[in-house]
Amino acid sequence: MKKLYLAWLICLMAFQVSAQQRWVTGVVADTNGVPVVGATVTVKGGTNGAITNSDGSFRIEASDSDILVFKYLGYDEQEIQVGPRTRIEIELRESAHQLDDVVVTGYQTISKERATGSFDIIDKAQLEKPSGSIASRLIGSAAGLVGTQDAYGNPVFEIRGRSSLSTSATEPLLVVDGFAIEGGFESINPNDVESVTVLKDAAAASIWGAKSANGVIVVTTKNARSEGGGKSLGNG
Repeated sequence: MKKLYLAWLICLMAFQVSAQQRWVTGVVADTNGVPVVGATVTVKGGTNGAITNSDGSFRIEASDSDILVFKYLGYDEQEIQVGPRTRIEIELRESAHQLDDVVVTGYQTISKERATGSFDIIDKAQLEKPSGSIASRLIGSAAGLVGTQDAYGNPVFEIRGRSSLSTSATEPLLVVDGFAIEGGFESINPNDVESVTVLKDAAAASIWGAKSANGVIVVTTKNARSEGGGKSLGNG
């Protein structure tokens, strides 16, 4: 009877140890060893999460039995059980997943099904049209995105139906690789652009707040992986 009790006690202690949460660190890279910036790392079925920083590093709270889910736009999703490890290095492989299936908000990447409000994803063929600027390629590319020219012949945009908090500013907020920028599209090399998403009403306000009163144009460049910093989600 005593041996049975001891065996039960050992099993109970082992279960408690495996269930204890601890900090797990690691690095996410691509198949070439380049750090993947902005990849999401979440605990499957839980609320803890993190986003990789400029070194591809992450830090998340998890237990032995937890399964970590690694996601990044254009790469295959991967899952791995934590086990006894305190550090995990993972390699993400590029996938054939198309940008047409997702909405890039400038803060996160979500599926079309989960996106709220009104948005338009600019067609890839439109972005690849011959032109000296990305702004010229956007003219006539989305419903409600009205393109005109200023006194200097530069394209300026207005999202029809949006009301500005300021009587002088009607242009939408421009976000490039997760950062709101001032000025126009002049600093963006059109050949570097990977995707463009136009966010309207709730889709813009829920993420960018009052400064998105005129909508948001989100530009993601092809080298976005090598820039930016980390953000944390949930409790991670």
